[in-house]
Amino acid sequence: MRRGVLTCLTVVAALLAILVFSRKQPLLQAATPFTKNGTLISVPERGDFQAALDAAAPGDTIVLSGGSTYTGHFVLPAKSGNAVITIRGSESSRLPPDNTRVSPQTAAFMPKIVCSQCPAISAAPGAHHYRFRGVEIHPAEARYADELIELGVFEKNTDRQPHDFEFDQVYVHGDPAKGTKRGLALNGGRTVVRNSYFSDFKSDFQDSQAICGWSGTGPFRIINNYLEASGENILFGGAAPSVPNLVPSDIEVLYNYLRKPLIWKKVWRVKNLFELKDAQRVTIRYNILENNWEGAQNGFGVLFTVRTCEAGDMPWAVVKDVNFSYNILRGSHQGINILGRDDARQPCKMNPPIAGQASDIQISNNLLEDLPDNGASVQVLSGAERITIDHNTMLQSGMVMVMAGKPSSSIVFTNNISPHNKYGVFGDAKGSGNRAIEYYLYDVVFRNNVIAGANPRDYPAHNFYPGSIEDVGFTDPSEHVYSLAPSSKFKGKGTNGTDPGVDFDTLHRKTANVVKGVLTAEDAAEDGFKAR
Repeated sequence: MRRGVLTCLTVVAALLAILVFSRKQPLLQAATPFTKNGTLISVPERGDFQAALDAAAPGDTIVLSGGSTYTGHFVLPAKSGNAVITIRGSESSRLPPDNTRVSPQTAAFMPKIVCSQCPAISAAPGAHHYRFRGVEIHPAEARYADELIELGVFEKNTDRQPHDFEFDQVYVHGDPAKGTKRGLALNGGRTVVRNSYFSDFKSDFQDSQAICGWSGTGPFRIINNYLEASGENILFGGAAPSVPNLVPSDIEVLYNYLRKPLIWKKVWRVKNLFELKDAQRVTIRYNILENNWEGAQNGFGVLFTVRTCEAGDMPWAVVKDVNFSYNILRGSHQGINILGRDDARQPCKMNPPIAGQASDIQISNNLLEDLPDNGASVQVLSGAERITIDHNTMLQSGMVMVMAGKPSSSIVFTNNISPHNKYGVFGDAKGSGNRAIEYYLYDVVFRNNVIAGANPRDYPAHNFYPGSIEDVGFTDPSEHVYSLAPSSKFKGKGTNGTDPGVDFDTLHRKTANVVKGVLTAEDAAEDGFKAR
């Protein structure tokens, strides 16, 4: 009997030992957050991504498991050394080729970085040399987030700002039902965003952006991305930087598709497609900007509007040295708005009432089409200086250009094609034509334009005034081909023997693949994009 009891106890002890061991196994696995083999750090599903970031040395690659989810708020630590730390998925070989944009369909095999306490990714002060490739970043389901990626915001000097980041072929999106305020807060130095897909940045109560920067030095390169937001798809400025006198600088926005889905009408808070409120040395080229309407603003798709009193006083703000060329703006209720001086400084009334300026802006070789509801192509307000509007084809339904406020100076308006419609070139309280031009535009050059339907007696000489836009002689307007046909009376009538209007052949060639998100080898080489 006693021996039988001992035998039973022995069996029970053995079973308990097996049970305890089996329960320990997952704990032991979870306690091993990653494995490191040379410069390669592998983080398994449910592994500790933050521990891997903390342990990584410059030059290491962190590999997240494809399709797995990593939930948290992850901080990129500052480390010594300038070799890049790369974060990628284990199935990155399945990503599209170099210089090709990803899409939501690519996301199935991407690792998912998800935040319930957002942002999902932020950079410690002074963090630098990180590269993300082929990952998906989004908030937890049914959560409205303020930001998903935060690079700098509060650093008080530029030496502490994060810098040298790259986001390549990433899929960053808000919640489809709730929306999200912002995809990327771009507030550091030297950062590249390319071949990526930003969507569902929308709000019904505040401004939202796919990419927004207000407190970073730059340079910034935004290349070949899909960017979707209800507020401003891209915005620089809009808040006082944490570093006094800072102006975001040396910005390139190339080959991007900026869009608002039409199903957002009357649902989300809409502003514009692209805006500069504080920025200098900016190139916006080879982009397609599509769909914008009156909502929280008056429907202009592109704004160069200096603002010096938003979330703090910043009288040094400028919008300066801007080149907006070879872009297509379509489906926007109005075109391009230029504000010379900030007209909304009342909250900062203790400081000078006149501060900041928009100047030295080149708008050339753009196509503006399908501007409905009597929208204007261009608006120039309140003392802008050195603005050139040259070789654009502007097919608006309303005015060619609107002017108001303090007169602007050194304005060049040449080689453009546009219908006059009812009011043409219009000045507030001055009417149309010569009276408006002479009052609102000092030192103006206004020539070699084709303004269809205008009365020649009301406008300057050395321009062309056909009876209708059909009389211009476009190659095939029904197919949106706006080069001048060989039979056009205006062939070679621009300055220096050029054709008026957009250089359509170059525009078409450079934007042909923007919607698809594929850069040709020629374009990549011409614009200096390196392969991985």
